[in-house]
Amino acid sequence: MLSTFSPWILIAFSWAMLGVIVFRRAKILGRTPFDDVGVIFVFAMCLYGTATPIYWLLAGRTFISSADWRIQSFGISDSSVNYILTLVAFYIFGFILLYRPQILRLKTRRKMPPIFVSNSIMIAATLVYSVSFVVVALVTFDAGIFSGSYIETYSRVAALPLGLRQALKLVQGLGGFAQIVLLVGLIQRLPRSGPWLTLYVLTVLLTVDVDGSRAATFVALMLVVVAWHWLYRPIPWVAGLALLVAALAAFTILGIVRAGAGGGLLQGDLLRTLSISEFNQVWANAVQLHLHRGISGVEVPLNVRLTEYASVIPSQLLPFEKQSYSQWFVSTYYPDYYRRGGGLAFGALA
Repeated sequence: MLSTFSPWILIAFSWAMLGVIVFRRAKILGRTPFDDVGVIFVFAMCLYGTATPIYWLLAGRTFISSADWRIQSFGISDSSVNYILTLVAFYIFGFILLYRPQILRLKTRRKMPPIFVSNSIMIAATLVYSVSFVVVALVTFDAGIFSGSYIETYSRVAALPLGLRQALKLVQGLGGFAQIVLLVGLIQRLPRSGPWLTLYVLTVLLTVDVDGSRAATFVALMLVVVAWHWLYRPIPWVAGLALLVAALAAFTILGIVRAGAGGGLLQGDLLRTLSISEFNQVWANAVQLHLHRGISGVEVPLNVRLTEYASVIPSQLLPFEKQSYSQWFVSTYYPDYYRRGGGLAFGALA
């Protein structure tokens, strides 16, 4: 009986904790807390931690798509689902306990007015962003990075000289910072800057690479929503939830298109189509590590642990080779896939 109801109880507990922090922050702020980093973090944990178990339960405790061959091969059971859901639920609970004092402190702290972005800074930000965009585009197209598949793109980036990769990241970082400054300046000048803000959003949408990464596009659009909500006009509950549902739907559909599995969606087979989503892949990583931990143990190399803290230090200055958790995971358990440039998103659950 416990194995039947426990997953739903843990799922409900996780989302209830999200409800607690959302309404608590809304009461303190006097508006919807769509721009609160704690709310965003807990929502992401709930989504990635419970989406796959919900799908698994609704599909009759099984995965019905061949695209989920990894998680199918693990022989996922109620005990493994309950174990990972318990970690998710108590991780969220622990975060909220630590975040609560910060909420109380923010309640008594006076709100600092945002610094107005002057016209000269707007012009400088526009120039920096434009130059960074052109430089990155010229280098990547000259190297033929985006002429292949999604996996081939990562493989070709990794094959670039270390110095060139570092320079590209620096230029992209400066461009990203300038883009945020530009966005804040446009929001602060509303409603006069309405046409320019519309052009900004259209530019973001038109540069979407359907076969590539979705993260940059969705982060850019999320920043527009957060800046609007914080600097111009608070977004009401209904509109905010509608935007959230639309964003999740677009994120999932783009993932389906990128994986070349749009046929299932067109045929109305929703469960079969959703089974290839990123949520299931991230959950499969957690299940795999859980099983390996119980069978032979999981040993994470020291350089992988140190990379989390030394990521901002150039590789030339470090006595060890930097390797992220995602790189370690794929290179250890799927070396052939790793050599071809593949990735599995790792995820906080793992």
